[in-house]
This record gives sequence, structure tokens and C-alpha cells, in this order.
Amino acid sequence: MSNEFSYDFLGNSDHIVFSYRQQGKSHLGVLDCDSGSISLLDIPFSDLSDVVAADDYFYIEGASASIPRSIAKVTLNESKTKVVNFSIAWSSSPDLVQYRPFFSTPELVEFPTSKPGQKAYAYFYPPSNPNFQGLPYEKPPLLVKTHGGPTAETRAILDLSVQYWTSRGWAYVDVNYGGSTGYGR
Repeated sequence: MSNEFSYDFLGNSDHIVFSYRQQGKSHLGVLDCDSGSISLLDIPFSDLSDVVAADDYFYIEGASASIPRSIAKVTLNESKTKVVNFSIAWSSSPDLVQYRPFFSTPELVEFPTSKPGQKAYAYFYPPSNPNFQGLPYEKPPLLVKTHGGPTAETRAILDLSVQYWTSRGWAYVDVNYGGSTGYGR
């Protein structure tokens, strides 16, 4: 059983901080229960999980294409509609920041499937190494990966096994086929 929490109440206020996924990316928001208004929050994580809140701040677990799995403290303004401070409280790999120039940033791509009208999605990671550049007329070699099982989903978070290849001149595609979590049957 998972202990992930996708929402929590902000202290004694009538506000709820929540996360949700849409089109392969996590989003974060605050619901004002009195007015029914939602404020979307901008933080550098693209993949979110646990939310644990206090009065005007909360902790959230997340990652992105350049930030390893981490826990961040997020402080909100007085009206609880904007982020005023985002700081990493814990990181699974704090030393990775020095290698950021070598990280390939994934691009979400969609492509048609054999079923008419249905599309599949993937993350494309181009080669990335600041010390080397491929020839302009050559295409790099390509590795294609599909995840196992229909209840899984590929997420665009920092994965050193992907970065190993892209930092050595390979392109990499990580596929979310039809039937992946959040992508239909």
C-alpha cells in the first residue's frame, strides 16, 4: 500500500494544497474552499508526490529532468496564491548539480499508432555533452525504451541511466504507449 498524499490542508485555513498529473506532467495548486478559486503554483519540479502542509508552507517530494528526487519546502504568500520561497530540504543526490551541463532535457513527443485516431507519447532525450558536438549532417544513434506493464508510466525525471547514454552522443526515447497510466487503453 502506498502512503503518497496528493493533497493536504494548509494549517487551520480553508485552503488545500494539491497535486495532479496532466499530459505527462505534475502540477501543483491551492484551492480556496471559501471562494472555490484555484491558484496554480510554479515550482521547478515536473513530477510530484507527497504533500505535507503547515500554515503558510508545505513540504513536497518531487523531481525534474535536472533535479534528482528531493524534498522541498515551499513557502506561500499571505493570500496563499503564490510561491515566495522554494528550497530543497533533502536531495537523494545533492552532488549531481555540478553535472547539470551534461543533462539532456527531455522533449515530449506524440506520434500516431496503428489504431486510427489514437496517439502514443514518448520523451525524447537528445545527446548532450558540452565538450563534444556531433557532425551537423549526421543523426545520432538512437536507443528506444518501453516500460513494463500497463499500470506504469514513463516520467520525465532525472535518470542517470538515460543520461549515461545521452552524455556519450546517443539519443534516447522513453515511450509511453497506449495503455500506460494516464494514456488510455
